[in-house]
Amino acid sequence: MTSISLATAITDWLGAWGILQAVLESPEVQQSETAGLQVALALGYAIYSLKENKRMPLGKAAGLSLACLTLGALVGNGVEAWLRVDIVPLGSFASPGVLVTEFIIAGLSAGAVFLV
Repeated sequence: MTSISLATAITDWLGAWGILQAVLESPEVQQSETAGLQVALALGYAIYSLKENKRMPLGKAAGLSLACLTLGALVGNGVEAWLRVDIVPLGSFASPGVLVTEFIIAGLSAGAVFLV
């Protein structure tokens, strides 16, 4: 298994875990929490993947991963502001935090796979 397919598989699994958590929880519970563990694991794996597979120094890998996290959060917030899932739920997404979390994980995945 190549490093790109492994990075994609791990971040896809984390994104699916976040979606599964949104599907299984009630909207009231979704409003009170986000998938923080999944984001933390995705951030850690993105740093590890950039450091090991792309041969980056730790500081550069961490900075690039934090930039991807920030970009994913900004895009997720923009999409959420446009869709307003707290007013009109999009399937099982009734919480803005869950939707933004998925965009953060996607941004970290893209950064770990496609950058540098």
